[in-house]
Amino acid sequence: MPVLSGKLNQLRVVLLILNVLYAFVQCTTPLHAADKGIRLNQSHFFFGETQLVLSPSGIRMENKSRLRFIVVGKPPDWKVTIFRNDDKVYISRSLKNFEEEGLVSDFVSRRDGRIFDHPYRQSSFMFSGKKLNRLTSRDKTFKYLPLNGLPPEISRIIYAAYRLPTDGGITVGYNTTHYARDMFSGSKQRGCIEEKLSTRSIEDISTDDKMFLAPRGYRLARSVREVVAGAATRKKDPDYKLLFYKD
Repeated sequence: MPVLSGKLNQLRVVLLILNVLYAFVQCTTPLHAADKGIRLNQSHFFFGETQLVLSPSGIRMENKSRLRFIVVGKPPDWKVTIFRNDDKVYISRSLKNFEEEGLVSDFVSRRDGRIFDHPYRQSSFMFSGKKLNRLTSRDKTFKYLPLNGLPPEISRIIYAAYRLPTDGGITVGYNTTHYARDMFSGSKQRGCIEEKLSTRSIEDISTDDKMFLAPRGYRLARSVREVVAGAATRKKDPDYKLLFYKD
């Protein structure tokens, strides 16, 4: 009996140690942070309806309107790949080169500064369960969601694609008020508000690493513009091609 009692005591000690170790692991192991992300449904003044999926595992930007291109990037190098499923083409750029080149020419989309300059009013508000920041100047209103732990490369990719301020976060709204005449038509635009980006919803989602990977077996395109515009768009509208390729 003393021998059995001793073995039971040893077993209790082992079980206690295992419980302590289990509790320690539960407390120190991230709860699959890389699988937690957000999805934003947005409308861009040039690209139209766009869906962003963001997580520590990467970024996926999918155009839901006419152009139908997809942009993905992921750690560790954050190489950016633009591809399309209809033409089965792709092209990749380093993050640095993508920041310089963007998706379209400067003729199509003028680049605003990354930082929203000289706001005279700052406030915060709740939207889709998220706390957003709002910055207002004389003729512009800018809204953004802080990264809240997401990699800073995500903000850099969004800025390179949208060419709108991010303030180091995620742009969710941007509009400008015009006070001069339109340079092409000559019409008065005083007080005319242009909405360059709006967001309909922000959702918490679970993500998968595969969402941020480019497909295999696609043909390497000659340029970013070729992938963004697509063969069908270029064929239907020659003027669209000129807009994309003019620098």
